This record gives sequence, C-alpha cells and structure tokens, in this order.
Amino acid sequence: MHVANACARMTEIAFSSTMLAVQTATPLHHAVMHGSISVASVSLLLLALGACTSTPGETLAPSGVQGQIRDRIYAHARSVDPQCRQQAIVNTEVLELHPGGSVAEERWTLENCRQKRNYIVSFPRTGGAARFQVEPER
Repeated sequence: MHVANACARMTEIAFSSTMLAVQTATPLHHAVMHGSISVASVSLLLLALGACTSTPGETLAPSGVQGQIRDRIYAHARSVDPQCRQQAIVNTEVLELHPGGSVAEERWTLENCRQKRNYIVSFPRTGGAARFQVEPER
C-alpha cells in the first residue's frame, strides 16, 4: 500500500471512531471523561494526523529525520537565495533501496519562491536512517 494511502486510511479509521462525540455535539474532552469515546481513539486520531501531515510524497525516512533533512535543505536554499523565505517541501520520492530493503536514496523537491529545486538525500548502508547526506541534484 502506498504511504499516502496508508495515512489516509489510518486517519479515516481514527476519525470515524471519534465521530460519536461530534455527532452528538459533545465537547471532545467531555466525551472522553464520560466514556463516550476512548482516550485511545483520540490518541490514534492525533497520531494519525501528526504522522500524515509531515512530508508529502513517499519518503521512507523516519519522521524525526524528515525534520532534520528539511532543515538542512532549507538552510542550503537560504544560502543560495537569502532573500527568499517562502520554502516548502512539495514532494519526495524513493530512488533506490539497499539490498536489505532500507532506503538508500531519495529525491526531495523544494519549492523556493515559486522555483522548484531537487535535492538528493543519501542514506548509508550502515548507521541507520539517522545518518544521511543532502546535496542539490546536478
């Protein structure tokens, strides 16, 4: 299943389990306190929304590493064009996997003041996904 589809399905499931409180116009905290809805359902919804709104595309990098990659790309873009402050990662795609199935290389696309720039993110075979290199695509 594609990552975006998995996120959408997980969010849909979590959202449907919280609909009782919304349908009865009960404040969410009140519904949790009185057992109409479980804390686990609310937690699942928040987790699903947080996990699925982070980075667009199909990146396989852990969410904590995604923020570090994004920060490094933004810093590079600011060094090239210091006047531009309109930055957003608009897509990610897996380019290569290591033989064991872990991610080896991804392309991250930055929109920087209406111009798109690609960056290649490389993950070494050893050291896990926490180790990575970011370079502008040539």
